[in-house]
Amino acid sequence: MTDGARTERFGFDEDKAVYDVERLERFDEAVRAGMARGRIERNRSRMRIRRRVALTAAVGALLLACLFSLRVSPVFAAMVSRIPGLETFVDLVRVWSGDRSVELAMDNDMIQPVGITDERDGIRFTVEGIVADERRLVVFYSIYGMKDPKSAYPEFPSVTTIDGGELQAMIGWTNPFDDMRLQKKSDVQRGTLDIRLLSGLQMPEEVVMKLKLPAEQGDLPFQVIIPIDRAKFAGMTKEYPLNRTVVAEGQTITFVKAVVRPLQTEIHIEYDEKNAKQVFDAGDIKLVDDKGEQWRFTSGGGGVGENRDIVYFESNYFRKPKELYVEGSWFRALDKNNREIVIDTERGVLLKAPDDQLRLEVSKQANGDAQLKLMLNLPLEDHMGYTLLDQSFKDATDKEFRLSDSSGTKTALSPGEDRNEQTGYYYVTKNSYAQPLVFRVPSYPQYIREPYKIRIR
Repeated sequence: MTDGARTERFGFDEDKAVYDVERLERFDEAVRAGMARGRIERNRSRMRIRRRVALTAAVGALLLACLFSLRVSPVFAAMVSRIPGLETFVDLVRVWSGDRSVELAMDNDMIQPVGITDERDGIRFTVEGIVADERRLVVFYSIYGMKDPKSAYPEFPSVTTIDGGELQAMIGWTNPFDDMRLQKKSDVQRGTLDIRLLSGLQMPEEVVMKLKLPAEQGDLPFQVIIPIDRAKFAGMTKEYPLNRTVVAEGQTITFVKAVVRPLQTEIHIEYDEKNAKQVFDAGDIKLVDDKGEQWRFTSGGGGVGENRDIVYFESNYFRKPKELYVEGSWFRALDKNNREIVIDTERGVLLKAPDDQLRLEVSKQANGDAQLKLMLNLPLEDHMGYTLLDQSFKDATDKEFRLSDSSGTKTALSPGEDRNEQTGYYYVTKNSYAQPLVFRVPSYPQYIREPYKIRIR
């Protein structure tokens, strides 16, 4: 690692490790039901990240965990109120639910004021400040001068390297236009961007954030170059080797290591390639400290390849619990010879599926595309938003095609007495395909069970 940063490796007996920050007061976890609208993007070869995302009854989009806890510490409020442009973000912290990592990091002087503005036609886009560590960047921004913000819904922001290259990351967005109750003035909207770099990447010294408003605000996006002071988090990575294996119904799963940074905790997991089933993820995985306090799951699917996974949790880096455990009891897994969904889109027939819990409806759109409506029955304990079809598929001649970019983004959950029904929409571009079409299944609600509790520190 550069800039004087280092990774500290801890063995099992490092409970008495010395830190440079004082112990913080214990916060109660008070989280509102529901999560802010968001989206997860992986900007690498248009590949989709496997996503494990909580759904609520009325949610129609995939979600990325929001940023803030409901309770705001006096330390945090006093610190932010002294920084021009950031004082009103205390209201966002009070209203939005989510992980405590950002608040704890700010309490420990990790906020970086930015205050850089791009302005045109009386509208100002300002990046007020950031919080960052080696893998995660949280951006606080404001939009000033919008005459009618309700009709000016922006496009999803983009983030690139300073030379315009793709930033390989998962990106979540809390959009200020989603909830006008959060805005003190009608002409000022404030929001956040949450960026998590993929495994093995290093936080750059600068990134470029672009935000495009509707056409009446101009064709060019607002653009700000965001400087990142890497010295703020140099040496603040702590790695704990685990190397513990769990065998669940004959399938081998290895918990490789835990990595704790100020803004997130990572659990690295590997699935044995020799397994008869493809293990997708650890369904009910939890991060629990010695006081029984759970640190919230925030996202998953950060690994490279089908047999490596990284699960992300809130960070307790500044809490320094005496003991920390990862635990759970079941995994999602599917027989490797049963990972195909076969559909005749011309006849609207589902020819093959992993089980009988999946139903299909096919309809033609005005532009000639075929809409595939897949309805999936789920047990009540499973709240994942499933992506049932890979982006690429093959026709009967083994020729490869891709689904429309709008596929898999619309998901609805209908609660039932003993099961829930999830509906996903996928779009096959108009073409003369040799039927039937074969889709690979990236995740599915079948399970293997084995309780585990593994000590991290």
